[in-house]
Amino acid sequence: MKHDVSWTEVIRNLTKDVPRDCPDPAIAYLEIIRDKPFPVSVKEEELLIQRAIENEITSKIVLAESNLRNVVSTAKWFFNECESENVTFLELIDAGNLGLIEALGNVTQSVATQFQKHITEYVSASIIQMLAKLLTADSLKRVENSFFATRHIDDMPRARKAFAI
Repeated sequence: MKHDVSWTEVIRNLTKDVPRDCPDPAIAYLEIIRDKPFPVSVKEEELLIQRAIENEITSKIVLAESNLRNVVSTAKWFFNECESENVTFLELIDAGNLGLIEALGNVTQSVATQFQKHITEYVSASIIQMLAKLLTADSLKRVENSFFATRHIDDMPRARKAFAI
């Protein structure tokens, strides 16, 4: 799916400002997103989702920026699970941000009622897709099983299919 560069690049470029030799990239990244909007209210989210369905770019940016903390939370979970696997936190955040972009590109009326779940599915699937390229099959299976067991995501196959994992 081809996305409008103007809004996808906003999200993709967030981790480029984090110095790679920084002692704690998580804190550096959180400093960058600190000024981004916090999660919006339910009413605001519903309105933004309707506008995003109509492909309004500003709404997609606000929804993406208000879900960056969700990406960090999900990436942090995977980072803790993969600590011995030589995967950096910023790599996981980058992958999660791509999942966030994909989720917002696939917003429909049917997912509007479970929007946060939709976001989490795509962010997780994107991170798992990235890990599939780096980890052994056994390590990946362990991480996947642990994630699904702790997050209780029943319908992950839909997001997995979207990313062809």
